[in-house]
Amino acid sequence: MRAHRLRLLSRLLDQWCAENLWLNLVPKQLLQQALADFIKSRAGFLSGAVEAPPRFQKAREATPTMRFPQHVQLNQNAVFLPKLG
Repeated sequence: MRAHRLRLLSRLLDQWCAENLWLNLVPKQLLQQALADFIKSRAGFLSGAVEAPPRFQKAREATPTMRFPQHVQLNQNAVFLPKLG
């Protein structure tokens, strides 16, 4: 069921990218991953698995994370991210 919703939202994402050119500035893989995260969290909330709203972590407790798109190039002392440089 989740895969079906992801395919549907991915098709809508194509339409949104055509209508809103600023969405093309972000790698498509990251937008699709955000949609998958949204579907997963919404399903957990609606199923009752989540009893309380999420709590925000304090900055000193949070582990910094970042998702990288495909085609990341690593040089000796540099990382090249597509669309970022």
